[in-house]
Amino acid sequence: GFRLVREVLLIIGRRNGKTLLAAAISCYLAYLDGEIGGRIYYVAPQLAQANLCFSAVYDMIKHDKTLSVGTQKRRTDLFIERSGTTIAPLAFSSKKSDGLNCSCVICDEIASWQGEAGLRQYEVLKSSVGARTQPIILSISTAGYVNDSIYDELFTRATAVLNGSSEELRLLPLLYVIDDPADWRDIDELEKANPNLDVSITREFLIDEMKIAETSHSKYLEFLTKYCNIKSNSSIAWLPYHVIDKCFSGKSKLRSEERRVGKECRS
Repeated sequence: GFRLVREVLLIIGRRNGKTLLAAAISCYLAYLDGEIGGRIYYVAPQLAQANLCFSAVYDMIKHDKTLSVGTQKRRTDLFIERSGTTIAPLAFSSKKSDGLNCSCVICDEIASWQGEAGLRQYEVLKSSVGARTQPIILSISTAGYVNDSIYDELFTRATAVLNGSSEELRLLPLLYVIDDPADWRDIDELEKANPNLDVSITREFLIDEMKIAETSHSKYLEFLTKYCNIKSNSSIAWLPYHVIDKCFSGKSKLRSEERRVGKECRS
């Protein structure tokens, strides 16, 4: 009778309404999920970023008479009297997050969560939902430039689930990514990374950005990263991330083979 999914990874192009979607989901969890004493947090490296989703939720509640009755706007959070639920933004602090008892966590723009700090913050948040019967950790982002981060870890896990090579049952991957980076000029291909095309982002806008990207290398990498969801190593790098990653993977295999042959020769 409870939800099977506890972690959701949503990778989607820029300007496709991910913040509003996250706000709507957290509103549902706050008012209709039946969780008493719920704790809903919007987490980002900076409080200003975390406040974006929090502000969207507050606007939804403020403009809905049913939701606004019995909901208090306090100095740092929202409090729902009928269920004792608290909704608040939260900036990075793995130490302060240790005592949380989260029922829902929205992890915003995880592609910008830096390396070890981001990994540690996510693990602390994940452990904080352990006492809940059907918690949700929703991670939303476009692709980014940070390596060895929680984005990489979640993307790897999500890919394994989609490929059928993982036995995970609690993770729901929603990856809106173009199939081939070589097709970045194909507007039909771009729709795979931008499902809200012609709703919150127009074809004309994408075509205009594409034309700039054809003559600017840094703009090309930004376009590939933010509108195609192909991760890059840097917005000004000469080679994209997937090319460099393949090179290192190849070198690693080559070195392993060299070591194997060396051992055989010595024996």
